[in-house]
Amino acid sequence: MAGGPTVLNSGGNGGGTLMGIHWFHPPVYIGTDRPWLTYVCSNVEGAAAELMKWTKRGPKWMEAVEACMGLIKGERTPDDVRRAFEAAAEEEGLLRSSKNGPALAEAARQHLRGDHSRIRHRSLLSFSDV
Repeated sequence: MAGGPTVLNSGGNGGGTLMGIHWFHPPVYIGTDRPWLTYVCSNVEGAAAELMKWTKRGPKWMEAVEACMGLIKGERTPDDVRRAFEAAAEEEGLLRSSKNGPALAEAARQHLRGDHSRIRHRSLLSFSDV
């Protein structure tokens, strides 16, 4: 989608399990292989899927994978996974600021509605802060 940012959201309800998904809050904002795309991860399953995509697998990555496995075994909580995933994303160089999350989400909604007039300038400014 040219012209505006895209924010993918893995959902979120403040924590806990709903329909087999283990939610955490606040979400973790990470970069992807596309520079204009920020992934907003708010559940363990989404974090695990992202971890498997990464090429650098340092100590924090291993801790995050172990936290995911610990959750499956009932030994860890979604918040444990969130903290480990955030640390791994920082180690990987993918952690993005959450301060622009609401602005990016609104820009993406406007883009999807076809309202490009107010997005272009604001979205470019948002990316400088991400």
